Amino acid sequence: MILKKKIISIIPARKNSKRIKNKNLQKIGLESLAERAIKFSLSSKLIHKTIVSTDDKKIFKIAKKYNCNELNLRNKKLSTSKTRTVELLFDMIKKHKLENCYILILQCTSPFRKKSDLKKILSIFQKDKANAVISVEKNTFPHPLKVLKKKDKYLYPYLNNETNVPRQELSDVYVSNGAYYLICCKKLLKYKTLIPPKTSYFVMSKIRSINIDYPDDL
Repeated sequence: MILKKKIISIIPARKNSKRIKNKNLQKIGLESLAERAIKFSLSSKLIHKTIVSTDDKKIFKIAKKYNCNELNLRNKKLSTSKTRTVELLFDMIKKHKLENCYILILQCTSPFRKKSDLKKILSIFQKDKANAVISVEKNTFPHPLKVLKKKDKYLYPYLNNETNVPRQELSDVYVSNGAYYLICCKKLLKYKTLIPPKTSYFVMSKIRSINIDYPDDL
């Protein structure tokens, strides 16, 4: 174990999806997104335990097959489209007594992870003395300073800071790709966010950062 505390992998797999029906059960190749996430987590010797949180009976059955299911389906109150990930994590930390652990969130919708990623993420965590590390991709377009918002009949700079600087002269910006969130539980409980102070980042390529959210992504 590279870190002093245990790493607990949590795979959130809610049943309903507005854009893709049964999204987490959609297959990439021969395996569903849920099964791919589970098998990735179980394949790493760096992860102490894998827990699948779901309100879907089919996904629950898959998790049970790999012995990483909870005792029951996820509470309905924590299974709505408005449920924030941190709310689910607070419940799981308390239920599984994870206060002294690190949590690694592996969303089902990121199918192109590599085993080598996790070693790099843990190395970044230690080197930067970080409270959290998230995976990102470089945001090539549009740059935040070029984004506009609509108000009434007119458009305004989204960040209230208009710029005519050429794109290539603007500073690099990054966006979370959802593949990895590694965070110290105590910092999560303290700051109530997955991106607390001293959050470092692990850059992934655009192709490997694909997040299954729309039918076109599939």
